[in-house]
Amino acid sequence: MPLTINDIKNAKPARSDYKLADSGGLYLLVSKAGGKTWRFKYRVGIVEKAITLGRYPELGLVAARDAHHEARKLLAEGKDPAIEKKRSSSPRLRPLKPHSGNWAMSGSWIKSPYGLCRTSNGFDIVSSAISIRYLATCLSGRSRVQPSCVPYAA
Repeated sequence: MPLTINDIKNAKPARSDYKLADSGGLYLLVSKAGGKTWRFKYRVGIVEKAITLGRYPELGLVAARDAHHEARKLLAEGKDPAIEKKRSSSPRLRPLKPHSGNWAMSGSWIKSPYGLCRTSNGFDIVSSAISIRYLATCLSGRSRVQPSCVPYAA
């Protein structure tokens, strides 16, 4: 049976966290501290996952159901809602700042003539004084820090 506004308002903290199920994997997690969080439980292959949609009352019942519906649409398209949420909130592809010549920087991403590159071990190139020579060394493969380049779509 789907949740009602009264069910949510009457949910009080208990000795341990508990769930109030709505439908289709959507539930309200009530913590022992009294916080209420909307979560969506789903499966990707054989792996069971859960994504947090938001906190109640900032995210009401109707808005939580809408977010749940959007997450289910992503699943139907074969996408993992948790990964898509991270991808949409990631600042990694923010506008690039001019650096030097044909190079530009933004956190750990480098736009080069060869594409958009990120170092494979997570090394962040953040210094604005970094030289083209060092970047060329990284891109040529002579450095211990090997970049992995992906095509840059402007």
